[in-house]
Amino acid sequence: MVKNKKNKIEIETYEEMFNSLGTGVIYYDHNGWLINSNTMATSIVPELSSNMNHFLDFISFVFEHSLDISEQTDISTTFENTHNIPSFCEIIRLRDSSFYMVKAITQDNRNTIVEISDISQIKSHADGIKLLDRDNRILLQAIQSSQKGIFIARHEEQNPIIFVNQPMDGLLGRTGESLLGCPLEAFLSTYFSDEWSEISEVIQQNKNGRFWQKLNLPDGTVKWLSLNLSTEKNDETENMIIGFISDETINKINEQHILQGQKMDAIGKLAGGVAHDFNNILSIVEGYIRLSESAIKRGEDVSENFHRIKKAVTRGSGLTRQLLMFGKHRVSENKVVDLCTQVRDVESFLEPLLGVHFKVRIDIPDHPIFIQASTDAIYQIIMNLVINARDAMNGVGDVDISISENIKVDKKLYAVLTISDTGCGIPESIIGKIFDPFFTTKEQGKGTGLGLSMVYGVVKQIGADISVSSVPDEGTVFTITFPIVADHHVSMEPKNISSGADRLSGKTILVAEDEADLLMIMKGILEDFGMKVIPAKNGQEALCLQDEYEDKIDFLLTDIVMPELGGLKLADLIREVRPETKILFMSGYPDRGDTLNFELPRDAIFMAKPVQPDFLRNVLEKVSVGETLNQTDAIVWQS
Repeated sequence: MVKNKKNKIEIETYEEMFNSLGTGVIYYDHNGWLINSNTMATSIVPELSSNMNHFLDFISFVFEHSLDISEQTDISTTFENTHNIPSFCEIIRLRDSSFYMVKAITQDNRNTIVEISDISQIKSHADGIKLLDRDNRILLQAIQSSQKGIFIARHEEQNPIIFVNQPMDGLLGRTGESLLGCPLEAFLSTYFSDEWSEISEVIQQNKNGRFWQKLNLPDGTVKWLSLNLSTEKNDETENMIIGFISDETINKINEQHILQGQKMDAIGKLAGGVAHDFNNILSIVEGYIRLSESAIKRGEDVSENFHRIKKAVTRGSGLTRQLLMFGKHRVSENKVVDLCTQVRDVESFLEPLLGVHFKVRIDIPDHPIFIQASTDAIYQIIMNLVINARDAMNGVGDVDISISENIKVDKKLYAVLTISDTGCGIPESIIGKIFDPFFTTKEQGKGTGLGLSMVYGVVKQIGADISVSSVPDEGTVFTITFPIVADHHVSMEPKNISSGADRLSGKTILVAEDEADLLMIMKGILEDFGMKVIPAKNGQEALCLQDEYEDKIDFLLTDIVMPELGGLKLADLIREVRPETKILFMSGYPDRGDTLNFELPRDAIFMAKPVQPDFLRNVLEKVSVGETLNQTDAIVWQS
């Protein structure tokens, strides 16, 4: 009796343990008939308590609710049984969208135990991993298919590159060793050397930035690269530096074309004002000639009339030089220039550009302020900002241009050029975008959005800074800050190296000029220096005349653009037969012929017409004694 009671207690204990399992368990005999199932199994498959007494019925139920094999593959490896090999293993989805793993294991006595485990959370996790893996593959394919070069570097010591996409090597024209593991500094300082200092600062300060690099390729072409750099730094994820490098050559070319078109449009608007000024100049010259003719008949002194004619000619020469300079598509090399002189030179151009309804006020010191820049850079800055001011003032208003100096910043002296207007002003919401390329608030077709972008580029190119402040409906002020070049002295007058024309007396000069009147004028000026002049109306005649002339020819003064034989070719031929002859060039095209695309040797002596007699004499005297006279000296002297 005690033994039976003990057995009963054990059976009840085992039954209680069986039903408390967190896994469903079903037990079938060797003939496939249901022997027992625990509470968990019955709750998962209620049919077990009614019409599912045989193992074959259960198998049919499982396969009716099983997942596709592709869905099972993702998680089947999660469950490995190294002890028992199941008769089958299936994943099923039941009515409440729960997922279960069903395993049937055959025992040594041929009975079968079925385990049913809830794997809903594991299934959800596996699906998430599968989806993430798919998205990662798609993202990687997109990155590798991009036309941009993409790199990722760890934000740590040396910033090693941990990823670089396939297009990068082709974009940079590089082959060989992979960039993986390469320090970011070594990479960017090589391919973006011009802006590496700014890039380094952005990385150190965890900022974003865009940078440009011009590459001169072996085939003689040019490629423009753009780098967009982003630093991702936070406490939750690994700190990264992400960069995108793109080929912007086509956009740069198009930008230059648009800029040039914009300048030509401005020149078109200037045409009326320029024609007005030239007609005034011609009227002045013609009027003083008539007054001189009458005065000569009366025996009166006409020297003052001639002086005024010379001033009118100088004014016309400056007008053409400035007009052609404004039409140029590049900024020349920097040199030391007087900022005040540059502003005065452009002053005469502003009224015809703005029109009669705008008033320009200029306040600049009388003494020079020297900066490192170029004449056409200052010109482009002022002209574009004045045009921008004109468009902002809706037909009428004032433009103020002023220069202040000796502004101290970090113990350095600066000059400040200020251009202000009384226009509509710039809203605070867009003031940070006005220097971006192609950003404009004008109607379509009325603005390219490149004027202020070009100003910003030119300012940075010459080592200056620009800032803007604006009040809506009151006006805008642009401020350009230039470092002052200290202890620099430039003489704006020709340096006489002799008191008269003794150094040139008796010298022989061959003059080639296709304009008959200019040839006659040059002949008279040179003969006044005591020189022997051989005049030629073009290069071919000059070549023949020097061949017939048996004595020494000390100088060749030639126009560059002439029919039959131009000045450059003439100079080459003269050098071959008379290497001792000093050669000087002149042209009506200013700045060494940039407008006509001819290229003079760097050591050539070039003079822009009209050539002033005192200037010409000093150049000839300097050359005659073997002193070096370069192009920059000539331009400084004549201006």
